[in-house]
Amino acid sequence: MKGSKINSSIALILIVLVSAGLFAWIAYTEDGAVAETVDVGTDGIQKAREIKDLLEERQPFE
Repeated sequence: MKGSKINSSIALILIVLVSAGLFAWIAYTEDGAVAETVDVGTDGIQKAREIKDLLEERQPFE
């Protein structure tokens, strides 16, 4: 019985590693998918900073 649990554990680890490797391969072989995500994220951060600066410059109405 003990050998069965070890074999099952090894098989599970191999399945997880192969699945993670396949996912990583698919994610990084997409042409420009990662770079595009980074660009969109950078643009979003820049826009948020611009809006924050504009809000800080506004004087509250009293």
